[in-house]
Amino acid sequence: MSDTEKQRSRLAIYTCITNGYDDLKEPRVHSDDCDYICFTDQMGCDRFRSNIWRFKLLDGEDLSPALQSRLPKILPHRYLPDYDISVWLDGSFMIHGDLAGAARQFLRRADMALFRHAEKRASVRAEAAECRRLGKGDPDAIRRQVAAYLRDGFPDETPLPENGIMFRRHGEKKVTDAMEIWWEQLRRHSHRDQLSLLYAVWKAGFGFDMYQKKALKPFVRHLPHAASRPNAGVREPRFLRRLKLKFRQVLVLNFPALYKD
Repeated sequence: MSDTEKQRSRLAIYTCITNGYDDLKEPRVHSDDCDYICFTDQMGCDRFRSNIWRFKLLDGEDLSPALQSRLPKILPHRYLPDYDISVWLDGSFMIHGDLAGAARQFLRRADMALFRHAEKRASVRAEAAECRRLGKGDPDAIRRQVAAYLRDGFPDETPLPENGIMFRRHGEKKVTDAMEIWWEQLRRHSHRDQLSLLYAVWKAGFGFDMYQKKALKPFVRHLPHAASRPNAGVREPRFLRRLKLKFRQVLVLNFPALYKD
């Protein structure tokens, strides 16, 4: 097997953290046939040191931090061209299982695997209504976006996935086509990526597998975002912040019922 073939046979496990939105979490289980990659705009920061994660500086063009972080998430074929399979994880996930084994399990029938939304949203329209209720995004822009999809014939019959973790054979043409459409929709409409993924997949004309979120429990745990924690904007001693984060991670991993996945 050539060096190129060996590289492509490895999996890319990757995340992106911008603007200090999350703390990087060391995997509790490290799969030997995976490379762990973190895209960030904060190279050299004390928060981004690891024996497992490799760091890549994110050049996010002239974008907001929120949109910048979605570049590698949505476009792995551009950012990870040397890999055939990738697993995207939001920075809020802690790895505690073999993600190479998870990829073999979830991608055995399709080139992309997603997971049901925790709130079991029945449609893009239901998600749009909740975004407007919670003030997540411009309500008029969200209405126009959904109306445009329905005018285009989008059936909106698929239950909503949660996009915090995604398994993809990202080099396959229909996957690449769908991801390019997804990015274009995110630039054109609301930056809420859950509103545009299903439309992009439908437009590209390919199927994917969707699993219940509980299927992820042997592999990852969901932790609160660093930026959503109480007093997240208040400076505190580094050792105290790390101690509190470690305590929270131990709780979630050992007593998952304390937190809602």
